[in-house]
Amino acid sequence: MASSTLIETIWLNEGFIWYVSFQQILSDEGILNWWKSNMDNAPDFIKNKTLKELSLLGSTQYASDFRIGKNLFSRGALMAYDLDEYIQKQTNGEKSFKDAMLGLLNWSNENQRAFKFNEIESIISQATGVDLSPIWNKWQNVPK
Repeated sequence: MASSTLIETIWLNEGFIWYVSFQQILSDEGILNWWKSNMDNAPDFIKNKTLKELSLLGSTQYASDFRIGKNLFSRGALMAYDLDEYIQKQTNGEKSFKDAMLGLLNWSNENQRAFKFNEIESIISQATGVDLSPIWNKWQNVPK
């Protein structure tokens, strides 16, 4: 019997790359609205989960119900958007989400291991010089 691995950060893997991929075209608001509608139109069993809980569910059911996947990348991308906006505001445009992503890459390279879920916020805060806990904590709750 094959064992399946539960992954707490599918939202990061998918959502952050969706954000980075679409970052240059976000000015039209269309993609932001699509990500928001994916969240708004989800059934309660998806809506009522935290990012971590949804990621664990996605680890086993992503392919069987794509609404889970759409919510994972939508929430992750919207979180990345919020982080980027906050970083840029706090640093007067000196830093951005790119610095947070580079911080994660550099941290993994320096430590020769993948970062853990509970390490992400402190790594990206340190990389940007901005306390990102308010945005991080907001996105760790069940969406309202």
